[in-house]
Amino acid sequence: MSGMRRPVAVIIGMMGAGKTRVGKEVAQMMNLPFADADNEIEHDAGMRIPEYFEKYGEPEFRRLESDVVLDMLEDFDGIFSLGGGGSHGAGKSRWRPSDA
Repeated sequence: MSGMRRPVAVIIGMMGAGKTRVGKEVAQMMNLPFADADNEIEHDAGMRIPEYFEKYGEPEFRRLESDVVLDMLEDFDGIFSLGGGGSHGAGKSRWRPSDA
C-alpha cells in the first residue's frame, strides 16, 4: 500500500451546490489536478449519466458510480469532486475517510 495515492481533498455536497466550481478553483490555487466523479462515470460508461440511468436503471448506475469513485479514491492524487449522490454509499466497503 505504500505506493497508493489518495486525493488531497474530496469535495462533497448536494447536487447543484457548486462542488465542481469550487474543486476546480481549489485545484488551480494548489496547482493540483482536478477530477469530477460525474465526468469520470460518463467517460467509463461511454454515455451521459441520464442515458445510462435510463438504459440500465439506478442499481446498475450506483454500482458503476461506486466502482469509479473507489478507483479515484485509490489512484487519484488531486482534488476530487463527488457527484451529488456519490457520498451515499459509494466506496463504503473499501474506503473510509479515516483511511487517508
